[in-house]
Amino acid sequence: MKIITNNPLVQDEYPELTEFLDAGVKDIMLSVRNYIHLGAELVSHPVTGNLPPGENPYKSIVIKEASENTGITTDFFSLTLIENSIEQNKKTSDEFFAYMQDVKQIVCNPVKIKIRKLK
Repeated sequence: MKIITNNPLVQDEYPELTEFLDAGVKDIMLSVRNYIHLGAELVSHPVTGNLPPGENPYKSIVIKEASENTGITTDFFSLTLIENSIEQNKKTSDEFFAYMQDVKQIVCNPVKIKIRKLK
């Protein structure tokens, strides 16, 4: 069993099981997908947590590594699940980024109005 994560607290709690990546959520999911192509299976769902995808900078996914004795066979359920999760994360991240651009504009507008009044 292995935990692929970018969360330092998970790494601290389970150092012997953790592969820590200093990376974003997308890269964690891509790494897990690579393991699945090498015969690993998902143990935990790639989209979990209390925060919506795209708003949480941390991701931890538990996988069962392929056994050296069995050879490489791809678990298509795990592959489909991680592929769908990557796509969902991309869509949600893009939507969240667009939302944050709107928020920046809204927050900036009162400053612009004050500056204009002062000129």
